[in-house]
Amino acid sequence: MDEADHFDSFVARESVRFLEDYARTDEPFFLVTSFLKPHDPFMPAKRFADMYRAEDMQLSPTWRSADLAHLPAEVRHFIQTAPYTPELIEASHARERMAFYYANLAQMDDCAGQVLSALKRLGLDRNTIVLYTSDHGEMLGDLGLWNKFQFYEGSCGVPLLARLPGASPALCEQPVSLISLKQTLAELCDLPDLGGSDGASFASLIRNPSSARQDAPVFAEFNTGKPRAKYMIRRGDYKYTHWVRDIDELYNLREDPQETRNLASDPAHRATVERLRSDLLAWHRPTEA
Repeated sequence: MDEADHFDSFVARESVRFLEDYARTDEPFFLVTSFLKPHDPFMPAKRFADMYRAEDMQLSPTWRSADLAHLPAEVRHFIQTAPYTPELIEASHARERMAFYYANLAQMDDCAGQVLSALKRLGLDRNTIVLYTSDHGEMLGDLGLWNKFQFYEGSCGVPLLARLPGASPALCEQPVSLISLKQTLAELCDLPDLGGSDGASFASLIRNPSSARQDAPVFAEFNTGKPRAKYMIRRGDYKYTHWVRDIDELYNLREDPQETRNLASDPAHRATVERLRSDLLAWHRPTEA
């Protein structure tokens, strides 16, 4: 398919057209530019596919080397069989998948660049907040896993980039939740709290990424009320996942960023597990299906 006919090219064109229309007015605007890429199916346009070769891809150091004995049964199953994409058990196919994924990223970056260039060309960049994020990530072979579905960082540690006019680039290491985006954008735009959400604004972190902030937890859930249900809490360096019908997981992300050592059954970390489980169940108490 020609590059111009890809969905993301259409979204970029329509977003630019929207900005050109609003540049003629003094009205405020809120634009959601929702790209499909880099979500699968990984079918990049040829210009981007030609940028990456499968033989140049480096598999994750944890690819197919996970400690299966200390992982939940579902995770072991996904690693051993790759049920949705069984061909990815083979290294050659895994590298091909990675090459197409990076090509999809490059194409999405190009489309996003078209929108940002239009903002600058139209003079709207001087008073427009830009925020980029995603609904989920991609394991891309980490631990031998692909797609999403799990609470490891490749899947749930999604990107979050924010640009305020006049602000300097900086990195913030404080975990925050997508559930807080509405309150955050409202505060940045000097709008009242819109309510209807458990989120808390992190606008202060966008304005000053190094500012002190209470170490608030981040929660997530998957398959609520079903046999495969699992629930996660991230607080500080630790991430704890409670599986309704399987073993729990606990990782120290500062000491073990690749999440290869499940500490949940380690007596030395029992107090941490109990504290995080208590916090998690105070937020949501699972009902077994």
